[in-house]
Order: sequence, then C-alpha cells, then structure tokens
Amino acid sequence: AGYTPLVYANLSMFTKDLYASEITAKYPAWLARYNNVAGYSGDYDFWQYTSSGSVPGIEGNVDLNWHFPKK
Repeated sequence: AGYTPLVYANLSMFTKDLYASEITAKYPAWLARYNNVAGYSGDYDFWQYTSSGSVPGIEGNVDLNWHFPKK
C-alpha cells in the first residue's frame, strides 16, 4: 500500500534492546527521549522530546517532535 514502516523506541531500547544500527540502515527511527537534548549518538529521523507540549486549538498536553529529513 506504499507505507513506510518505522521503529519507535526510547533511548534504553535503542541502546540496550535493539540492533539499532541494523534497523536504521533499513528503516526510519523515531527516538522518544523527553529531554532538552536527544543524547543518542545513533541514527534517528524523528525525536519526540516531550509529552507535555501545547498546541493552540488542542486541549491538554500533546507530544512534540522534531523531524530530521535525510537529504
């Protein structure tokens, strides 16, 4: 159907539980780490840096992310 899978994991999973370098060679990666710096030296395409963000028009907390497109 044209969908691209990706892997969503936190810092601990990327560094301890997954073969991250093998995964990110084939698929986009989405790092969840609620901090002011990602603090991960591996490859990732998205960084979810908070779950307590705000967006006008949306009530309550929302996740906020950065996307780093490949050139």
